[in-house]
Formats: sequence, structure tokens, C-alpha cells
Amino acid sequence: MVTSTRRVLVLVLSIVTLAAVSCERAPLSQPPASEITVRVAVASSARPALAAVVDEFAKRHTGVRIDLVGGSTAALGGQLRAGAPFDVFYAADLATPNALVRDGVLDGDTVAVYARGELVLWLRGEAGVSPSTADDRTLRDPSIRRLALADERTAPYGRAARQVLARVTPHRDVVVVTGESVEQAAQFASTGAVDAAFLSRSHADSVSRGGGHILAIDPDWYEPLVHAGGVATRSHGAVSQAARVFHAFVLSAEGQRIIGHFGFLVAGEGEGR
Repeated sequence: MVTSTRRVLVLVLSIVTLAAVSCERAPLSQPPASEITVRVAVASSARPALAAVVDEFAKRHTGVRIDLVGGSTAALGGQLRAGAPFDVFYAADLATPNALVRDGVLDGDTVAVYARGELVLWLRGEAGVSPSTADDRTLRDPSIRRLALADERTAPYGRAARQVLARVTPHRDVVVVTGESVEQAAQFASTGAVDAAFLSRSHADSVSRGGGHILAIDPDWYEPLVHAGGVATRSHGAVSQAARVFHAFVLSAEGQRIIGHFGFLVAGEGEGR
């Protein structure tokens, strides 16, 4: 009887030991069951700024996870129309969100301007032009052999760049390299694939840390780059509520302060043009 009892105790201790070892080896990084995930689609030009807003938002709303997905405005808008699971959309124009409202994809009551962008010209350090503002002679410099810009069909910054090129003709040997988005145009610049690039201010600031300099462009040379966004109608329940809380934070004084640090005009700035 004593021997049998001892066997039972040994078996129980073995099971407890195995359970303890299993618990030690189990992953400890599982997200809490109550965490809500909000998927946010954002135009490439505004992605760095929105990423900084997300970081600050996360400090204040620990139960909400924001997943950012970047891309060109047209591509993301098309994905939303096709049923992509985005809860909030931030475009680099106003026309795309308005069209999505008409299509029943975005909630019209939530669509608002969150920033106004600036198109600039980034030049490699060894480029032979050095004014602070681009002029009629800038792109005629023979040291500029390859010029990057975003695709005008998919990206508002690409359309703005083409509007500038309609006024300022580069020298005939310039090769124009087109990226799907302004982010891709910035990648061409940062990797040394081009001598100059039309970029958003935030992307140009990032690229110039690795070299080169930035020229301002007369804002009258291109249509205003009004950035607007809103909450998708597909979102429901707790996710929709969390999406609206995040959108409100983007539009708040704190959210606008963060976005302004990335070279955007915010909260009524630049409305005169």
C-alpha cells in the first residue's frame, strides 16, 4: 500500500514538473484577448508623419493596436473599393476620399483635411546648382541626368511634379524615372539611382540626411496638395469606435502638432492657396 502511494506521488510530481517546464517554454508575447486592431491605409507621402502619430496614440490607448499600410493614394483607394479590410484611410488629396464617400466606402461625416503638403526638389550633393528655390534654370543643369518622380496616375505628388515640368522644361538628355509612389521616388534618391527627385517635404528631409540638398518650389506652380482622410463604412462595433478615436486624435491639436513636425501645413495653414 505504501509502495503504491509512493508511485502515485512520483507520478503526480512528474506531471507537475512537466507542466512547469511547458509553461516556462510557452511564448509570453501573446497579445491580450481584449486588444482591438485598427487597420489604417495611408498615402506614402504622409506615412512617416502618421507613424509618429501612431506611436503617441499607443501611449494613451494601450488596448488599441494601429496597423499602418502605406501605398499610393490611387492604389489604396482602389483596394478599399475592392473590399480591402481598412478601417481608416488617409489620402494625399481630397478628390479620392470624396469619391469614396460617393461610392459608400467612406463615412462622409468623418472625412476631414488632416494636412497640406509641399512639393520640393531634392538634388544630390554634387549637383551643380545651389539656389534655395528651384527656378527655370534648375533642371537644365547638365549634371542632372536622371530625375525621379511619383507616377502622376496614382500619386498626387506625381501630378504636382508633372505640373511643374509643364512650366520648367529640363534639358533634353534628362531621363525621368517614375515610381509608383513618392516613397519609391525617395528610394531612388536615397540609393543614388538618380541625381534629382520631386518629393514631399518629409521624404526629402529624410533622404537629405544621407546627402544632397533641398530646393523649395513655387507653390503656384502646382495645385495645392490637400490631404484628407476618413473612417471606412465597413468598420463596425468596437473596431469602428476605436477607428473614430484614432481619427479624432489625428485631427486633434496634439496629432496636428506631430504632423507639422514633418513639414506639413496643418490646422488651417496654407488655406489661402
